[in-house]
This record gives sequence, C-alpha cells and structure tokens, in this order.
Amino acid sequence: MNHDGMAPMGMTFHLATNTPLLLPKWQPTNAAEYAASCLFLIALAALTRVLIAIRPILDVSSWRREYKYHRQLQHEVDKEHEGHSEGDTEANKSNHLPPPERRRSGWSAITLAVRDHWENAAFSSRVSRAGFDMLIAGLGYLVMLAVMTMNVGYFLSVLGGVFLGTFLLAVPMGADAHNSSQEDCG
Repeated sequence: MNHDGMAPMGMTFHLATNTPLLLPKWQPTNAAEYAASCLFLIALAALTRVLIAIRPILDVSSWRREYKYHRQLQHEVDKEHEGHSEGDTEANKSNHLPPPERRRSGWSAITLAVRDHWENAAFSSRVSRAGFDMLIAGLGYLVMLAVMTMNVGYFLSVLGGVFLGTFLLAVPMGADAHNSSQEDCG
C-alpha cells in the first residue's frame, strides 16, 4: 500500500549501502559515504549514551544542589518571619510547637513530594534539566529512526556507539573508594 508517493517501510534487515539516513537527501551513493554515515551513527549513539550516563551526575552535582540551596533559603525566610510575629514571648513560643509529622503513604505522599519539589526547585534548575532531557530524547529519537531503516550497517553502528559510550564512562562499582584509599596511602 503506497500513500502519497511514500515508499513502503521494509520489515526485514537488508545490506544495501544506499539506504537514506534521516533525510531524503542523505542517501549514500558510494562505500565512502556509507562508511561516513555509519561513523556518524556511532558518534551519535555514543553521545546519546554519554549524556544518559552523566545525567545522574548533573542531578547530584548541579540540579539537586540548586534545589537544596533554594529550599534552605526558603527555610531561612520562613524562620525570619516566625521570629517577628506579634506577641512573641518565651511562653507563647513554647506553646506553638509544630505538630508532629504524620507518616503519609500512597498518593498523599507522592503529591506532597511533587508539590514540595515543585515549590522548592529553582526555575533555572527546572529549565536546564528539562532542556537536557529534551536533548537526550531528541538524540534518542534520531538513533531510533536510523535503526528503523532496517539497514544492518546502521543497526550495527548504533550498537557499536552504545557500546563505545558505555565503555568510555563505565566505572566499576567501588572504584571511587578504591582510588581514594590509594591516594591517601601514596
């Protein structure tokens, strides 16, 4: 079934070296162009994998730090407002102890956590995190579209890129503790 001049999508892997990649005009015409396309896919998949791997690092080192700073700042402002309320005497302060926190579960706990995070996350942190996730998703979709061509060379290039990206950033469990203990000794 052919709609509006579109070629039917292949459902089996093939070895053609002239398979278009991402754009109709990006169609290799010789082995060198095909190899360059495969190298591009290796780099694209590796970059995508590296970005996925460094996301938790950015989360801890940057985005969560901004969240904690914003939350601490809000806590200090709230504390300052408490200290300036009318009729503050020692007797009144001791009578106004905060109520003990109830343990929440289910949807109540989830909505409370989401609301707390939303209210205390800095705008710049949310924008940078959303932009970073959008970049990862966009690159991931490009990699997916390359695999969907069902071209064996493109498929293997993507797998090679995933391997390369993971290999470049893979650190064995406990390696950080081992390296820091060696630095202390020497």
